Amino acid sequence: MIRWGHSLSSVIVAFTLIPSLAEKFMKVRKRKKKKGIGNWVLAIYEGMVGWIIEKKRRSLGIIMVFAALFVLSLALIPKIPMNTMPEMFQRYTEILVEVDNGIASDKKEELAIMIDQELGSVEDIASNYVLDQGDYLIAIINMTKGDEIQREQKEVTEESMNKLRGLQDSEPIRSVQSAMAGAAGYPVQLQISGSDFEELEKITENVAEKLKTIDGIVAVTTDMDHTSEVENISLKTDAIDDAGLSPMEIRSWLEQAMLEMPLGELSTADEQKIPINAIWNDKIDTKQAILDLEIPTLDGEKKLSSFMEFEMEKVPGEISHKGGERYVSVFADIEEKDLGTINREVQDIVKEVETPAGYNVGFGGDLEVQQELLTDLAFVFIISLFLVYFVMAVQFNHFGQPLIVMAIIPVTLIGVVLGLFITQMELNIMSGMGIIMLIGIVLNNAILLLDRTNQLLRAGKPVKQALIESGTDRIRPIFMTTFTTAGGMLPLALASGQSANYQAPLSTVIISGLLFSTLITLVLIPAVFRLFSRKSKKEKRYERVEETA
Repeated sequence: MIRWGHSLSSVIVAFTLIPSLAEKFMKVRKRKKKKGIGNWVLAIYEGMVGWIIEKKRRSLGIIMVFAALFVLSLALIPKIPMNTMPEMFQRYTEILVEVDNGIASDKKEELAIMIDQELGSVEDIASNYVLDQGDYLIAIINMTKGDEIQREQKEVTEESMNKLRGLQDSEPIRSVQSAMAGAAGYPVQLQISGSDFEELEKITENVAEKLKTIDGIVAVTTDMDHTSEVENISLKTDAIDDAGLSPMEIRSWLEQAMLEMPLGELSTADEQKIPINAIWNDKIDTKQAILDLEIPTLDGEKKLSSFMEFEMEKVPGEISHKGGERYVSVFADIEEKDLGTINREVQDIVKEVETPAGYNVGFGGDLEVQQELLTDLAFVFIISLFLVYFVMAVQFNHFGQPLIVMAIIPVTLIGVVLGLFITQMELNIMSGMGIIMLIGIVLNNAILLLDRTNQLLRAGKPVKQALIESGTDRIRPIFMTTFTTAGGMLPLALASGQSANYQAPLSTVIISGLLFSTLITLVLIPAVFRLFSRKSKKEKRYERVEETA
């Protein structure tokens, strides 16, 4: 809404205030032709464009060169740091330490003191506090600021996490995770869904081992790490069938063996109520007593141990369901690598994992958020392209010419990729917004060039002459708008304050994309226009006359 307001107010000023001021203060003066850099640039530009558009195969060659550059620039994308959101808080972080269930309060207090001591030994931590939140201890860390800063915030956070993870082997700590990232604190989360617990356990162990092989992945943990053992009754079906029994009969005998039937209540003189229950004379309160219990069969009485046994089974402390289906999660943290690089490697791992029918490995945490974000940005990008095409089609009253203007967009992306690669700025939601904003900005220059070309063509100029003159006529305003926009964005790109993480990626995208596309627009647009243009009859007659002469 703010951007729309700015655009509307600038249009109103451009059509009202600017003409009024120009009428009062601008005077037309005859300019003397002087030799200078500007004339040299125009002469070089005229010669270059004239050579390119003289033959269509040359125009096609230029287009193919830029297409090849666009393809090559895609190879640099994996080299660009990627993330979902830039750091929201400057020089501040929180670390979540999950402790074992049932830990004594005095032991938890000792652990909090140890955490405080470990964090106090980390350089660039100004102060830290440890809060008790039941099963979790939250370490709140404030880092040095201003002239006292010695290291980047990311380095301090990683060292703090490593210090606390070093306590896991000797202290009752389940996990150490960032409280500032994702729903569960782990940027890498994989969810293995299925029905059978044992099969889920096998797949989970396989996925966890593969994740540990990825460089940059640390602190791999799973829901299976927090399991408890329970005893289940396993029936010997063959023995039950041979004895002429059924599983229901075995179950009935077990229920009777542990029968405790309420018969009523007995009221005493002081109005206390005592429950009256009917139970067996020989109380059965051990596993062995159950197994020694004798039941009648066709071959006489036999012990229950002949038909059943107790088995130990590991079950997770918490069973999660999604869409009515059980799933187990695998968690991991990231160190010294960006989320985009890790995302690509984790996707390769997931593709390698073979799962039975009915089992699936999906993404969660920051990986899922990043994929959803990229999908949303791609959708918005496509919608913006459609709207831009629609507006230009109405303006030019032509369906083909807007495509000529939009040919500059891939070239703009080359500049964006180069800018992010050189500066190593993150490709995140802010830089994605900068790319969408850049579309409208860079198309302005192409529209200026094409509109002037159409004016000269309507005036009777040949295509070649119209393309050259439109470039020389519009090169100054195009450079002026480009350099003023880039100059206005430069302080944001060089900012180092608290909002630098938000401003720098967006402004870097706009500056690099705008500068690169401006230089290429003056060459690419004439080449594309020439490739799809047809010579008029007047031009053909003129060329035949020149050939005969």
